[in-house]
Amino acid sequence: MGRDGFLEHMQNVMPTHGPAVWESIHQTFDWLPLAALIDESVLVLHGGLGSGTWGLRDLEAVHRPLESERLDGPHARVVLDAMWAD
Repeated sequence: MGRDGFLEHMQNVMPTHGPAVWESIHQTFDWLPLAALIDESVLVLHGGLGSGTWGLRDLEAVHRPLESERLDGPHARVVLDAMWAD
């Protein structure tokens, strides 16, 4: 794919439908879980705990789909930590 990015790659591979496929993929990511709890004892996150000032109830309170305007709201720190605090 190189440095051009996924959208440009999709446009090159699928000139007619590439942008629509790209948008559908991004909409799917808006619905994916932020975390998983295994056997009530192991929390699995993509990013990490970050500040560690939030808990499972905070994760459960994040409304879906995950939209950019919600990243400015009260649960922004939870989302950003869970996804990108690595």
